[in-house]
Amino acid sequence: MRTGWAAGTPMWWSHADVATNRRWITQAGLVVEQEEFVPEGENGHALFWARRR
Repeated sequence: MRTGWAAGTPMWWSHADVATNRRWITQAGLVVEQEEFVPEGENGHALFWARRR
């Protein structure tokens, strides 16, 4: 949990791993055109560029 988010509102962050996100995107009928790692502090997150088939 992160406190002090959005004017003091507590916020819980949850996400899947890169492979799961990629699978969800392709199962939704999209094609991943590009995938990037976006650093954020000591970690980061995956950014997917996808389009319809």
